[in-house]
Parts: sequence; structure tokens; C-alpha cells
Amino acid sequence: MGRIIGESTLLPPGTTMAVTVSLMHPLTTSAPVVAVLHLEDNNNTTFDFPNGDQEAKVGGAVVEIPIQVNVP
Repeated sequence: MGRIIGESTLLPPGTTMAVTVSLMHPLTTSAPVVAVLHLEDNNNTTFDFPNGDQEAKVGGAVVEIPIQVNVP
């Protein structure tokens, strides 16, 4: 996995649509990115990866969505 460029707010359990991700490092060129679901595993509601909040997995595979971001 590459560097983390953004994060969303803490999502409720279940299906969530239209999630907004705030970028910590803006993209200046078009690029493929991967959205990775993380678990809130230390109950502090803060994104702590890699020292906490590990990736969610289904059947041993990380839950992730590849996205192509196009910067005009």
C-alpha cells in the first residue's frame, strides 16, 4: 500500500453510500487510488493506522475499492 492521502469521518455499521474523503495530500495530477476500509479497533474514533484501526478483511482479503481520480 502507498501513502495515505485522505480519510473519511467514522462511518456507522452497515452500508454507506456517497462517502466523502477529505484529502490530507491533494492530488495535482490524475492517478489511480485505492479506498481501503479500516476498522475502529481501539474505540477512540480517530484514524490510527498503522498503529491501530487495521484494514477490514472478508475471506482474508482486504476490503478495498480501486478508483481512478481525474484532475483537470
